[in-house]
Amino acid sequence: MIRTPLFLICVLTFALVTLGCTKQPIHPLRVSAHDWPGYELLYLASSLNFYDRGNIRFIDSPSASETSRALRNGTIEAGAVTLDEALTLLQDNVDIRVAMVFDASHGADVLITRNHILHLADLKGKRIGAEVNAVGAYMLDAALRKAGLTVNDITLIPINADSHLQAWKTFALDGIVTFEPVKSALLFQKNHVLFDSRGLPLPLLDVLVIRKEALDSHAEAVKDLMTGYYKALKVWQAQPERANRMMAERLQLPEREVVALFEGIKLYTLADNTAMFKGHQIACDQLMAVATPLQALMVKRNLLQKESDLSHLCAPETLLTIAQPSYANL
Repeated sequence: MIRTPLFLICVLTFALVTLGCTKQPIHPLRVSAHDWPGYELLYLASSLNFYDRGNIRFIDSPSASETSRALRNGTIEAGAVTLDEALTLLQDNVDIRVAMVFDASHGADVLITRNHILHLADLKGKRIGAEVNAVGAYMLDAALRKAGLTVNDITLIPINADSHLQAWKTFALDGIVTFEPVKSALLFQKNHVLFDSRGLPLPLLDVLVIRKEALDSHAEAVKDLMTGYYKALKVWQAQPERANRMMAERLQLPEREVVALFEGIKLYTLADNTAMFKGHQIACDQLMAVATPLQALMVKRNLLQKESDLSHLCAPETLLTIAQPSYANL
């Protein structure tokens, strides 16, 4: 008869019970983002080795539409999207939460047209390209309504973000809804901005969304992701030349062009986010003050089919944890 010491039985029993009660992620937190200046600091944090590579895996996305599709399919746990895209995901019953705000677009999202199109009313009958399942639809709707037009007054050409430059050359477009870095490339070709995100009725926010189950299964990775982002933001603020050099290498752009990418956006600091997510009357009241009327506007404009319950839109716990004094070095 083989005897097992009593203390060893206890140790093994404790270990099995502990493993059975603790959620262990079966893979790293999968995070997707496309090329947009406000998301670039995620990659800067990775280049600065602020992340545990075993905890977090970045998946480059060609467009916002692809990031949204991956969130719908459950092939990623976290994604960088605009707030209107997050509302569309909620409508489609994707159980996501907004965990932080990256930035607000103050002119970085644009409707660019050929030089002969001087007024918004001149869009009538023109061929306009846009990413119709993402922020492009919101931007285009606002521009057309300002001109007293509807989408029926133009020829809409659906184009994903990764194809904007090629589409401009190939499809004989009169205009396109796009953003940095395509914006700078097209303006270099002597086109012009006819409308930008400063003309939107509500702020255009870029946010980090997390699938609900991942807030539990990948809690530490979510915290590491956000902590690393804010560390990278501090490097960008304190050592801009170093940060721009590193970002230029990843984006394969000259450093001067990297600097220009950030001119039309306001990056939200940890303090900015804390104010957005703290809440006085309700949780995340400042974020809700944008999300609630934005959703109503999108329904009115037929950009959403219905309104969703926004009472669980945000998940402030991780953000407010890293805003504690023990994280004062961020």
